[in-house]
Amino acid sequence: MTIRSIWKSRNKSTILDQDVTPKETRETLKELIKDLIRKRWSATRLLEEGERITRQREIRKIWADKNFANFGPNL
Repeated sequence: MTIRSIWKSRNKSTILDQDVTPKETRETLKELIKDLIRKRWSATRLLEEGERITRQREIRKIWADKNFANFGPNL
């Protein structure tokens, strides 16, 4: 994901001829991670109850204390 965010920033800089700050690259990386978390969380809805609960605990354990994701009732 880090490489992808750097690549996206490089493309913006090279192809679109726009200046890209390290902060913008960092924000791109954060958005990629948030998107991954949302997709993994949404995928748990398709699992059977026991497996879903286990997978949700794993996701929370990895990400919840990192302030990347909101695990509220909307997810």
